[in-house]
Amino acid sequence: MKKIIPLIIILVFIIGSVIIFTNKKRAYDVVYELDGFQIVESYDFNYYTFNIKKDDIDLDFAVDHEYTNKRKLLKGAYCNTTEDKITTCGINVFNETRMTVVKDNKLYSVSYNIEKNFNNEVLDTVDNVKKII
Repeated sequence: MKKIIPLIIILVFIIGSVIIFTNKKRAYDVVYELDGFQIVESYDFNYYTFNIKKDDIDLDFAVDHEYTNKRKLLKGAYCNTTEDKITTCGINVFNETRMTVVKDNKLYSVSYNIEKNFNNEVLDTVDNVKKII
């Protein structure tokens, strides 16, 4: 009986530690540069957010994804601005491409899974907005 009580205490401690460790809040912010862009990568409650900045461009992307202990998740980023103030920006994260089109400083469209191979080129048209490279 005297040996069972310390064993129970140790088991309760181990189970409690596992529960606390698996339920702790996972959140982080990291700032880095990629392809000439300043990237602010954040994670909080199953959402990754990416803010990309370069010159006049300042866009945010949000991605719903399970937590990973890896950081600097963007594999590529590009932005393209035409003479008529249409900006097309894309990022490659979690093996998919997400693209945003902004016209006259207003969000025009958001697209996901544009192409599997990210090669710093956009599609010919995105919601009737033509590319100019």
